[in-house]
Amino acid sequence: NRQSPGVNCGTSARVHHPDLSDLGVRVGLVVGFGGIGGMDMSDKTHVVIVGGGYGGATLARRLGDSVDVTLISDDNFLLSTPMLAEVAAGYLDPRHIVTPLRDLCPHARVIQGVVDSVDPDEVSVTIEGPLGAGRRTISGDVLVIALGAVPADFGIEGVAEHALDFKTIGDALAIRNRVLAALEGSAVSDDPRLTRTVVVGAGSAGIGIRDQLVAAMVAEGADPTVAETRIFVLDSGGLIVEGRPGLSAAKQRMAVPTEAMRSCRSATSVSSVG
Repeated sequence: NRQSPGVNCGTSARVHHPDLSDLGVRVGLVVGFGGIGGMDMSDKTHVVIVGGGYGGATLARRLGDSVDVTLISDDNFLLSTPMLAEVAAGYLDPRHIVTPLRDLCPHARVIQGVVDSVDPDEVSVTIEGPLGAGRRTISGDVLVIALGAVPADFGIEGVAEHALDFKTIGDALAIRNRVLAALEGSAVSDDPRLTRTVVVGAGSAGIGIRDQLVAAMVAEGADPTVAETRIFVLDSGGLIVEGRPGLSAAKQRMAVPTEAMRSCRSATSVSSVG
C-alpha cells in the first residue's frame, strides 16, 4: 500500500471513537470524523478503512455489521507474509497464503484501489481504480488509515537498481526465478556471482528466506554447502536472529541451522549494492 501525501501512516494509535474504542485493535491512524459523505448506505456510522493488511482487515472483521464499513486496499486479499519464504522456495502455491478480503470481512464493502489523496477535513479519500477504472472519492463518518509499512532502502546506493524486495507474492516469485535462473546460468558460465546469493537482514524473514532457498537449491540439484554455491546473510546487529520475543541471545542463535551459521555475518553493514 502506498503512503498518502500529508498523512503520517507510520503512526500507531488507539482508536478513540465510541464505536471503536473497545475493540483492542491497533490501527495506523484515525484521521478524522465528519458527516455522512458520498457513500451513504444506512443510518449507521460509516467507517472507511484504508489498508487491507492485518490491522485494517482485523478492524473491519471485528466491527462486523455494528457499523457500515468500507475497506479500501490495493489488493483484494490478505497476504500471510510469514509464509512468503515457502512461496519463494516453491514449496507453497501463492494461492495457499492469501485469503479473499470479502470472505474474511463479509459485512464490509471491499473496494480495490490505490490511494491518491486523503482529505482529513472532509473525512474522505480519493482512490485510483484498477485497470484504468478511474478516480473515485469515498467519504464517511470515520476515516481510518491502516496502510502498514513499505520496503525501505535506508539510502543505500544501488539497492533500488540491483536488489529485490521481499514483501509481496510478486517479490517472492521474482526471488525464486532469479535464483533458479542464476543456477542454470552457472552451468554454462564460470562467473562466481551466479552461485552466490546475499540476504541483507538476519531477522526472521532473512533467515527464513535463506533456509528455504537452501532447501530449494538442494531440491534442484545444487549443493549449498560447497564453496561454489553459497547463500550469505548479512546483518548490522550483534544477533543472528532478531525480533524473537522471549528468546535469549544464545537460544536465538541456536534457532539457526548449523550450516546457516557458517554463512551468517553479524555486525556487518551494507554501504552499497552493485
